[in-house]
Amino acid sequence: MRKAKLIFAVICILQANAISAIEISGYVIRKNQGPSPAGVYINGEEFAVASASGYFEGEVPEGDLTIFAEISLPNGTERSVPRTINVSADTTVQLTVAPLRTVTINTSASVNEYGDPMLRRLSIYEAVTPSVAILQTDVQQIPITDFSGIGSVHAKQFELPEGVYRARLRVGDNSGDYDVWKGFQITSETKEVNISVDDKYSSYPATSRIIDPSKV
Repeated sequence: MRKAKLIFAVICILQANAISAIEISGYVIRKNQGPSPAGVYINGEEFAVASASGYFEGEVPEGDLTIFAEISLPNGTERSVPRTINVSADTTVQLTVAPLRTVTINTSASVNEYGDPMLRRLSIYEAVTPSVAILQTDVQQIPITDFSGIGSVHAKQFELPEGVYRARLRVGDNSGDYDVWKGFQITSETKEVNISVDDKYSSYPATSRIIDPSKV
């Protein structure tokens, strides 16, 4: 009887795992190049290696996960933008890798009339609809640096694949909190992106609108 109960328990566990396991598959594509082998990562850990045709597959538990692909080449690393998705059924994705660039984002170190810092949080989004933040940082934790021409800024380096993005800077003053939005493009020539609290008057792309790279 005890052996039968043990076998029954094992069967139940296997059935539960079979029910909760979901297949995720897809292709890795190099931007302007076509399918490519690459490492595929889920929640920061290597999940699969795409074949020469770019195809990969595997099983994941139901729920939220963050996925991206990365390939190391002689002239540098290429990576796809990390995407957080919810999987509740078999899912197919396409991961497009592009050259990874290190960019310094400068946010003006402004204070209100009481000397309190106005900046709250910086969030970076891919310029697609819909989109969730791919990077977030508390601006107050970034040391202040003085630069000739742009004044005092919170400067921090980020690694992002080439592409078009929008930044949201949460700002607070005596009238309340508001968001500053700024669209920008990262290319092989991009070294810095400057964001000012004054951008709320001159650069405010709607969250539902795709940014045209030619207009950034």
